[in-house]
Parts: sequence; structure tokens; C-alpha cells
Amino acid sequence: MKKIYSVLLAFRLGYSSNRSFLTGIARYLRSAPNWRAHVCENFYDFSEDLAESVRNGDYDGMITVAPHDPSARKRLKQAKLPLVLIGHGPDMPGRTGNITFIQCDDHAIGARAARHFTSLGKFRSFAFVMSIPVVKWAEMRLSGFSDALSQLGFPVVPIVSRHPVASEDDIAFLSQQIARLPKPAAVFATYDQRAVQVLQACTSGGIAVPREVQIIGVDDDPIFCDFCRPTLTSISTNQVRAGEVAAMELERMMSHGGCGRKFVTIRNAEVVERESTAPISPAATLVNRALSYIERHATEGISSRNVVAYLGVSQALVSRRFRELEGRSLSQAIVRARLKAVRSKLRSSKLNIAAITRQCGFENADYAKRVFKKVYGQTMRDYRKR
Repeated sequence: MKKIYSVLLAFRLGYSSNRSFLTGIARYLRSAPNWRAHVCENFYDFSEDLAESVRNGDYDGMITVAPHDPSARKRLKQAKLPLVLIGHGPDMPGRTGNITFIQCDDHAIGARAARHFTSLGKFRSFAFVMSIPVVKWAEMRLSGFSDALSQLGFPVVPIVSRHPVASEDDIAFLSQQIARLPKPAAVFATYDQRAVQVLQACTSGGIAVPREVQIIGVDDDPIFCDFCRPTLTSISTNQVRAGEVAAMELERMMSHGGCGRKFVTIRNAEVVERESTAPISPAATLVNRALSYIERHATEGISSRNVVAYLGVSQALVSRRFRELEGRSLSQAIVRARLKAVRSKLRSSKLNIAAITRQCGFENADYAKRVFKKVYGQTMRDYRKR
């Protein structure tokens, strides 16, 4: 007679990702009639009560989410039964056998977010909003996002808050950091709930989504993605498949025994598009064209009229779009580009200041000096000394 396995499934059921894992496990159970599965609400990261039931030998195997709490890890180390951990938790040093880790490819998730943003058009800045606290899987998503964008010549601004997550200070910090990003900006958040907090920060700061800032989260949790405004684009991490594979691995360990440590990576993350991302608007494209022209010709003495003529649209339209997306005028953008050129020459040449300002497109050296100090908080001479 075939052995009946008693299996413990310990998850926090309030999380959409955990319910997706269970869906995958249930899919496997249709072909495993010899399982008697017990679903347990794991409120406290594998609590002492759960550990006691495991130590008593009530179960032949267990699937749960990888714990971060040290005491929870200790309890799981002491459990002798075959164990499958889902997610990027610590690799459980000290437990050498009968354990399998099911992990998603977090580096690939970051790269997938980067590819989706770049498919939408040309952004002027990219940012990554880190989790609180900083964890390994979040750092891997940042690495994948940054690596993919660096190959295209785009830097990534990491946004790391030191405030309690979702607190007023945290939201205010996010709002301040996102407001500083050149627009249109692409913001990738470590997971959906963090992405919703980014949306809140944009709303509180009067930053329009998706016109000025576009946002992507991770997990495709409908509780967060479908009930925020605008709805949230997210990356599905194939969690149902992770649950199915976890069940297959536990079956293997219970049936054959003597398993060592094994790592399984789940791939094929997909973008689920909603309202927080959209192709770059014609207005943003117009501003990007203007800024690109200014960058190339600012030191040649150009004026706003030259930029408008290059764009082939009305002065009023360009001015309006600059105010909407840049929060400054076309003339201010030209001056800022010239100041950037001045800074470069102050660092790299020994020319006197008057010659530098003239080469960078300023007709009046005194005006250039005043604006430089106003923008950078120091004189050109002090900047050069530093």
C-alpha cells in the first residue's frame, strides 16, 4: 500500500504571493493522492507552536517561506523532516540535508523592468526604490536593473529611505527624491506595496503618474495593483509555478530520502501592464528633443528662438510643456546647460574665468558668475580650488 504523507504548508495567507504559492501546490496535489496537506496560517515567521508540532513528528514534510528572523531559522534548523523553503531567505547554514530552496531570478526581474521602461520611449532618468530593510533579493533586483540600463548608457539613482516604511517621513522623503529626478522619470520599486508607497509620494508631491513619472512594482498582487489610482504595472514572478515545483521537490525528498541541499531557480518573469506605465507622451518627446538640442548647442550662443525654430512648433507650446514637465523655462534650461559646461572647463582647463564663460556661451561674465553662485552655492573660483 502506498504511503500517505502528512505535509505541513505554513504561510502567511494575507499575502497574495503566498496564496499563489498554495495555488501551485494545489495544482500538484491533483496528481498526488497520497498527500494529506495541512494549511497553517504562519503569522509569526515559523512560531514556537509550529516548531513544536514539527518536532513531535506530526508531519513527513513541510513547505514554507524562507524566514529572515534568526529565531525562526534556528527552529527550522532543528526540524529533521524534509523541508522546502520558497523565496530568497538565508541559506540556512548548519542544516546540511533534506532541504531545497525555491528562488526566483531577482537579477532577471530587474533587467525585465529595465527592458520594459526602455520599450516605452526615452526617459530622462531612472530610479530604484529600495526595500526597508535592505535585503539580498532587493539588492539583486537593483543589480539587474542597473546592469541592463548601464549597457545602454543610463545611470540609475538608488533611493534608500532610513525612515520607518510607509511613515509620513518615509513618504515625504520619497516625494522629495522623486521630485528631483529629471522628467519623464522611470521608477522601479522592489515590490508592489513599496511601489504603491511611491504612488502615494507622487500624489502628495503633485507629481503626475504616468505623465511625469512611470512606476513598476513586483509580484502582480491584485490587492495592491488593481485598487490604487492609477493602477500599478507589475512584474509577475511566476509564483504559481514556484509552488508547483516546491511540491514536486518535497515529493522527491519524502519518497527517496537522503537529499542534500538543492537550489532551484524559477524564471520567465513577465510584465503585467496597467495605468502607471504608458508610452512616452508627445509632450515629453518634445521636451526631450529640446533638451538634446540645448545640450549640443548651448555653448554656441543660442537663444530660445533657435530652439523653437529647430522644433518647428510655437514658442507658446514649448514654454507650456517646459513649465509642465521641467518646472522651469526654456531660457533657464539653456543657462543651466551653459553652467554645466562652465563647471567642466573649470575642472579641466587653466583658462581664466572670463575666457571660460565666453567659450560656454555667456556674453556677460559677471552675469555668469552671479548665476553660478546662485545655482551651486559657491563662486567659480572656489569651485575650481575645490
